[in-house]
Amino acid sequence: MLAPDLPGHGRTTIEPVTLERTIEVVAGLVTANTPPLPLIGYSLGARLALLLALDHPELVRSLVLLSGSVGIEDEAARRTRRKADCELADHIEAVSLDEFLDGWTRGGLTSTAHLSADNRAADRAIRADNTSAGLAAALRALGQGEFPYLGGPLGELTMPVLAIAGEDDEKYVATARAIGSGAPQAEVVIVPGAGHNVLSDAGPDVAAAIYRFLEEQG
Repeated sequence: MLAPDLPGHGRTTIEPVTLERTIEVVAGLVTANTPPLPLIGYSLGARLALLLALDHPELVRSLVLLSGSVGIEDEAARRTRRKADCELADHIEAVSLDEFLDGWTRGGLTSTAHLSADNRAADRAIRADNTSAGLAAALRALGQGEFPYLGGPLGELTMPVLAIAGEDDEKYVATARAIGSGAPQAEVVIVPGAGHNVLSDAGPDVAAAIYRFLEEQG
């Protein structure tokens, strides 16, 4: 299994951090490993996986989207989100990484307060393996404000698709169901008792759904 750090994340040295460069790098990685391959992405990773599958369908055997978005259809709303993403990026650069993560994990969609102490610590360790500059660059270049709307082209997907969302994450439940309706070979799994971070909230259930889906594809 390949689990690369995306540009702006982890210890990657890939520059510049742009949407075009990110898709190019991921496509190159898949190409170097005997495509087509199953492609699995969570949140930002799901958006990128979806875009790669649309741009390079020959590389993707099957597609698993965890808490994935198809982007923002309304242009005015996208501009508003782009402005908010840039303001958050400025904030990340202005404070320490620890201070940013304190706020990021405290409330709202990205809260980890409901997790056990051990799971919170594990989640924090993963997030702490980043830099303020990298996260800010990724937010400016790869945030939803910069992303194209992908809801329209869903019908062009040529591979089986599994869309997974946590039942408490109402916005992304709706998106998962839209993906299920729009992609020709799609199924939807809604995970009970889970929110946006469906992997942390219900890891065994998510893993079981993914393994079952991949086994069915052969």
